[in-house]
Amino acid sequence: ELSCLLTLRGIDFDPVDHRIICFPHVLNICSGHITDEYTAVDFASISEAWVDALDGNKVIDKDAYIEALRHDPIALGRDIVCTVRASSLCREAFTDILKTGNDKGWFVDEGNNPVTLPVVELLRDVRMRWDSVYCMINRLRTLKQALDYFFLAAPHRDITDKQLDDMDWQVLQDMEVVLEVSIQWPTTCDRGADRVH
Repeated sequence: ELSCLLTLRGIDFDPVDHRIICFPHVLNICSGHITDEYTAVDFASISEAWVDALDGNKVIDKDAYIEALRHDPIALGRDIVCTVRASSLCREAFTDILKTGNDKGWFVDEGNNPVTLPVVELLRDVRMRWDSVYCMINRLRTLKQALDYFFLAAPHRDITDKQLDDMDWQVLQDMEVVLEVSIQWPTTCDRGADRVH
């Protein structure tokens, strides 16, 4: 049927020799290439510093950014998710920090106004789900302040090496922006529950 419709439009299509990949599958392949290759990008032609497009007052140092890329912040983010979700005690401690922080006004926005963070778990990325890296990064960034408190808590001080520094968070923010383009396309997947903001 498709072959006949395409032939009517002057398009030669052989259903035996050609395959049509579903759009979400193509997105999964593309976003996988983006996340796999982002740490290997050649920044030689980029200036020594640039202004963050999302925060015009923030200047990004090229060498610090490249160093953060070498750490692979996406892999570090995966480590954080695995660490926090490693046991029921860690998950409960993280949830308690979210609830207590919300009740006591620990979390603030850029203007130093109290905000309420959603009481949700961190999300793992799943290789077969094309938007899961985006969802993982989005959730990590949304809960960053709670993660900071989590790592400062006495029972978790021995894992503070898992914390990301400011430039690692910058790389994750940039990756979230890049991947956000792909999640804007409609799919048959139910995305509503995964995205926090």
